[in-house]
Amino acid sequence: MGGGHDIAFASYDGYRRFLGPEKRIGIINFDAHLDLRNTGNGATSGTPFRQIAEQCHANQQDFQYACLGVSSASNTTALFNYAKATHTRMLGDLDFCYATAQQTLTPMLEHIDALYVTICLDAFSAANAPGVSAPSAVGISIVDTLKTLNWLGQECKQRKINWLLSDIAELNPDYDVDNRTARLAARLIHQAHASMV
Repeated sequence: MGGGHDIAFASYDGYRRFLGPEKRIGIINFDAHLDLRNTGNGATSGTPFRQIAEQCHANQQDFQYACLGVSSASNTTALFNYAKATHTRMLGDLDFCYATAQQTLTPMLEHIDALYVTICLDAFSAANAPGVSAPSAVGISIVDTLKTLNWLGQECKQRKINWLLSDIAELNPDYDVDNRTARLAARLIHQAHASMV
């Protein structure tokens, strides 16, 4: 668990070092934001997947990235353009459900050896996750997210994909209400761990 989503680059970098350069890593991010901002002003919670893309490009490795729950109101045209240029798989918050998640992710699973799943709690509505820096007005379904995590575990076992890393980002107890966000994070961690084992 971490604070800002800038933890994602460190998570990926450590995972890459552990697995070695030849392994094809797929990244699945449940998030209202693409987090592909330009790194010109330094690393922030909005830049980790751009940093990963640039590292992959520099090392001649595939950048396999999917972002589920993307809010059209919370991302700029430049971010969407960069996502398209890097062949990022995207699923909008209004289109996200268990079935569309499967459709979006299956092509990625056919081309990876290892999986990294990261969950930004601002992907969920402010009613369920108020303890984040940028609460979502709409958000994605918790139940469909849990079902997707369970399905990913089954797919990884069948396809012999190593799923050894997951993290949760954007939990800020100072902004939480009745521990709603913390409870949601705990349930997501429970499901991810059960799916990975």
